[in-house]
Amino acid sequence: MSGYRTVSDGLMMVFIGQILAIFTFLPVVGGILAIASVIVQLAGLYKAGREEEGYRMAFVLSVFLIFLAIAELVLPGLRLISAIIGMVVLYCVCITTADLLDHCDYETAQWGRTVWKICLGCTITAAVCALLAFVPLVNVLAYLTMIIAMVVSVIGAVLYVVFLYQASNSLR
Repeated sequence: MSGYRTVSDGLMMVFIGQILAIFTFLPVVGGILAIASVIVQLAGLYKAGREEEGYRMAFVLSVFLIFLAIAELVLPGLRLISAIIGMVVLYCVCITTADLLDHCDYETAQWGRTVWKICLGCTITAAVCALLAFVPLVNVLAYLTMIIAMVVSVIGAVLYVVFLYQASNSLR
């Protein structure tokens, strides 16, 4: 059970990092909050990763995403790769957590399995719409679909944050 406590603390750190990320739009402190968000999330994944392999993989991929973000400054085409790796990180966190929760909170476990699928669907939809945006006449429909996918993505992000909080409490 002590491993669950460590995972719980790590997930709470990821939750706090996600909350900090919400406020990165603020003019004066946004940059500082963005850096703090990344550091807190990485620390949380590292902590949880000491107990479970899925979090360790999410940590390693998150570190790789930082280097990829720097490379994107020079090669903007890497954005799709970043999105895919970001989805793998989300998958690792959600599925690893859901597997742990199966033993103590089945409802939250199922929630985690649903959250990553919602986010995956939105990511795929947005990628397809971005490609279709270059096709005449189809582009209007693609833009409308992308707007819907963005709204659903925001809902998915909120569900992910709530899932992290619930999972952290359930694993205590």
